[in-house]
Amino acid sequence: AASLNAGQTAYPQRPLWGDTHLHTANSFDAFTAGLRLGPEEALRFASGEAVMTASGIEAKLHRPLDFLVVTDHSDAIGVTADLYNTPEDQLSDPTLKRWRAMMHEGGSAAYKAFREMVTAASNGTLPADFADAEKMRKTARRVWDGQLDAVERYNRPGKFTALVGFEYSLQPKGNTLHRNVIF
Repeated sequence: AASLNAGQTAYPQRPLWGDTHLHTANSFDAFTAGLRLGPEEALRFASGEAVMTASGIEAKLHRPLDFLVVTDHSDAIGVTADLYNTPEDQLSDPTLKRWRAMMHEGGSAAYKAFREMVTAASNGTLPADFADAEKMRKTARRVWDGQLDAVERYNRPGKFTALVGFEYSLQPKGNTLHRNVIF
């Protein structure tokens, strides 16, 4: 057994409380389930500030967390929020119009839209706008840059640690393989 130096113990002296897997409105599944808070609100909440929930209730932790990693899905990041916020008359694809309407309806209709999106992604039948690699890259870059900015603003060394991360979500043949990547 290794010996301990003076003042050292064999166990941690200060446990840290935090979350290593948190989705915001930038994740397609969370958004279709009704979550409308973004990374900034998540970081504010985790660091002890009050936030207004999507249902209109103010929420505040009794004790702030020590750290948070916002781990939105890498695939389709920000896409459902963009679809939801796009005026209907700017959509030409009937499937996207229907999914948008279902998300606006909420509840079981929004969940059905989510399931249809996952099925379309797994069988290669996504509408052209959702399958456009360049458009998806631009959306991901915009959303990711916003998340990085929020993490930088809320990271307060020694008080609250905001970490950069994402959930890498492989979906071969519709089967999910999730891994959180933390920087």
